Amino acid sequence: MSSPVSRLVERSDVAALRPATARIRPRVARAAARSSAPAPPPCEAAALADRVSLLSRLQAAAVVVEDYSRAAVLRDELAVLLGSLPFETEQQQRALLQLRSGDAPARAAAAAALAATGTAALAPLLGSSLHDADEAVHAAVEEALWALWVRSGDAAADAAFETGMVFLRSASLPGAARSDALQDALASFESACDAFPWHAEAWNKKATVLFLLERWAESVAACERVVELNPLHFGALSGAAMCCIRLRDEERAEGFFSRALEANPRLGAARSFRDALRLRRQGRRREE
Repeated sequence: MSSPVSRLVERSDVAALRPATARIRPRVARAAARSSAPAPPPCEAAALADRVSLLSRLQAAAVVVEDYSRAAVLRDELAVLLGSLPFETEQQQRALLQLRSGDAPARAAAAAALAATGTAALAPLLGSSLHDADEAVHAAVEEALWALWVRSGDAAADAAFETGMVFLRSASLPGAARSDALQDALASFESACDAFPWHAEAWNKKATVLFLLERWAESVAACERVVELNPLHFGALSGAAMCCIRLRDEERAEGFFSRALEANPRLGAARSFRDALRLRRQGRRREE
């Protein structure tokens, strides 16, 4: 449910926000009203990436058969297409092309470049690269996905999300302060989910807080909402599985772990848990 990257915040950061906890819902609702759209527009990056990749492959094929005039035409067509795009979009498309066809160092660098400038709309285009055979490329892609999922593409949604993150990061504080921070984080993420129901990562962090509060069934429901919005979200699938273990629903936990591994096969902990659950289930069947 959460990224491996975390950052502690000072107690003063939380103190500055806590008096406004009771006003989180109306404030986020107003932010939603000011937002330019109820959700970011449909992503055109996939169709564009397919076109760029097709032209690149056709150019390479023309070179193989020594049809250099055809290769030159395709090279120019690709250059015109990329040159017509806004600079950031052009760079993202070039990175996606490298992610698909470059060598291992180029693929890893491409993932890092996409993480630096992209939003959640690009994330589905990185899913297949979670199956990359190169460990460094896989690690770069996984890190890129966590970065992209946080950035929804809507400034108001991202601001509401960050408000909850301040409280969640402060939950490392001991004693009553931790409990207060978790309750504040839950209120904030619930408001964000109400105002921006399409923002999968807001639902994911709501699931994280519910997990930390040991509200397992509610956390599973929030994880399922994440996966409805973002089927690639291996973090939510793994989190739902952990909740099911605590609910003593091992069969369902095994299913969630299997789905997480389908999305991201290098999840070592998920594989270990899934395999252990399978062995337990098989052992019980033999005893029967």
